[in-house]
Parts: sequence; structure tokens; C-alpha cells
Amino acid sequence: VTALVGLAHALPKLYAEPGQYGVGSTVVTVPRSGVGFFQGTIYYPTASGLGGRCTDVATCYLQSMATSQEANLASGQFPLVTFGLNTFISGQEVYGSTMRHIASHGFIVVATNSRYIQPAAEAVEMVDMINWLEKQGSQRDSRFYGKLNLAAGVGTLGYSQGGAASLDAAALLGDRCAACISQHAQPSMSARQIKCPVFLHSGDNDSLTGIMRAMIWPAAPTPKIFAVMRNAHHLTPVPPSPWDPWSLAWLKLYQQGDMGAGQYLWGSVPGSLRALSSPVGTMSYVLFDPDAVWSPPYTQFGINPAVASQPFSASAENTVQIEAAEESTAEY
Repeated sequence: VTALVGLAHALPKLYAEPGQYGVGSTVVTVPRSGVGFFQGTIYYPTASGLGGRCTDVATCYLQSMATSQEANLASGQFPLVTFGLNTFISGQEVYGSTMRHIASHGFIVVATNSRYIQPAAEAVEMVDMINWLEKQGSQRDSRFYGKLNLAAGVGTLGYSQGGAASLDAAALLGDRCAACISQHAQPSMSARQIKCPVFLHSGDNDSLTGIMRAMIWPAAPTPKIFAVMRNAHHLTPVPPSPWDPWSLAWLKLYQQGDMGAGQYLWGSVPGSLRALSSPVGTMSYVLFDPDAVWSPPYTQFGINPAVASQPFSASAENTVQIEAAEESTAEY
């Protein structure tokens, strides 16, 4: 399978490069809603160790497998993100590069290790892991004691089948959801129940794009963006995903109050989604709801005042052109 894994993107360095933290991981056993248990993996920030981003499929996989096990968390409190993977194609170790990248920027990211389950069932496990982790945050004998920033809400992110699960999980979380990201997603009937801002990703060579535009885009009632990448197909998000910097920007905006991210997601600065949706830009087209350009006081874009920080001033020195190889071939 030939996977297009690199297209030119213009974003500040901090969204594309590894964050300030190392990354650790741990495998946990979690009670499943209803009956039984399942295993999941948690990626979290550490004070030192291997950082987030990799450059090709092989190194992404090896880096994920080499993630420090059972290391201590870095000091501070961190927002929670739950990741939905395509359980019918590969396990979380393949998508570990995306989760590691996000964790290196100060998030705790969880994903189920279950295989061959439907999106609705995966969404339940995604929320089960969040519920379990929130309880761990109040238990003195847990490594996660006092480490969770619950005021920032929960982010959901997923690809393909996991993209539908991300939407379903956001709906299940209700008011606890701070941000939802769904990439190249299968259909979901839960979009109309979501209460947090939604970021849809797809490609103009992905057959699911039309379904997403017809079913998911009009259904989501919250502030939302649908970005369609030029020449991208269904395997484009296979790591290293060109969507990772944009996903991180969405989470940083809505969970860490990074107003600079809003300039690139909702605004019109050079390198923003609006700028890249020109006839020769990286994006084939981008839909915005609301369609207003980013400006104070930001409330129409679904910002949580509890996490909002000061506005960011875009400048040329903060922006880089991130170039990657045009094509990479990998077997799955």
C-alpha cells in the first residue's frame, strides 16, 4: 500500500516538533462498562526521555515500542485525551507516534488495546479509560495522583473506525468533552449529540470524504472545521501523520488555552488553514462554522474561559515550512 505521508504544512515549530517533555507509557487493566475488563495503554509526559515526533513508518513503530515503561510523570497537571484507533487494521503501537507527539506537549493520552471491535464499542472503552484514570487521579497510591487537569475537559481523537469512535466518545462525554478530532472517519450517528468543538480531517482522494461532508458535518451542532487535504487518501494519517501538528493545535487551543493555535485554525495569518486552502495550497478546501475569522473575544469559537490564555501574535520567525517526502511505501 502506498501511503502519502508528507505534504507541505506551515505551522509554528512548536506544533510539529516534539514538545518539552519526554514520554513514558504504561499498560493498564480497566473495568469495562457492563461486564469484564480490557487492557489499554497510557502515554504521559515525563521529565526526561525520548521525545515525540518521528520521520517514517519504521522509526515511528520502533520509537513507540521503545517508549520508557513505568517512568515517573513530569511535575504539573495535564489534560486528558482519549485516542480511537482502527482496531481492525493495527494495534495502538502503530498509532503510538501520534499519541507520543501529543503527550510530549503536556497531555496524558489513553487508548484501548482491544482489537476487532466496532466504533460504538470502542467509544465505550475510550470513555471507560477516562473514567478509570480520573479515579486514579484521586488515589494516593497511583502514579497519576494529582496529575490530572480535569478543569481542561477531555479531548477525543481518532482515525478511520477510530474517527467514528472519537465522535461517539465525544457524545458520551457530553459536557466533559473539550475538543473532538475525527480523521478520515467512518459514519457516526452520534455527531448531533456532541457538545464540544469538532475538527474533521480527510482527503480529496478518500472515498469517506463525501460521507463525512454529507452526514457528520451538518450534524455536529458545535463550532467545527472540516479540512480536506489535497491529494490525500485514506492511509495518509498512517504515521508519521501530516495531521499531527493540526490535531495538536486543536487540543492546545481548547484544552491548554493556546490562543496562538486559534490564529492558524480559525484565523487568516500566513500558514493558516484559510491560507492553505488556496487553489495551489495544501488543502483542497476547508469549511468553517462559524465562518467568521478569528478575532477577540473568541467566544463564538467555543473557547472555555477557564483555560483561555493571552492572544498570540503570529510572526515570520515563529513559522516554519515543514517539508516531508512525498510518498512512502509500507505494508499493513
